[in-house]
Amino acid sequence: MKNPDDLVGEGKKRLFSIKSLDLRTSRVYHFKLSLQRLWHLDIDTAKPYLKKWISCSYG
Repeated sequence: MKNPDDLVGEGKKRLFSIKSLDLRTSRVYHFKLSLQRLWHLDIDTAKPYLKKWISCSYG
C-alpha cells in the first residue's frame, strides 16, 4: 500500500473506498501509518510510542 501523501486523484479515491469496505484492511493500514510516525519522533518520545504501538498490535 502506498502512503496517502504519495497518492493523487483516483488513487486517493480508491484508498478511501477500500478503507471503508474492509475493517481488517483498514486496521492494518492504520497500524502501518502509525508505525511510520515513529521515524519523525525524537528518541525520548519514540521509545514509549513504540512500546505502546507494540502492545496495541498484539491486543
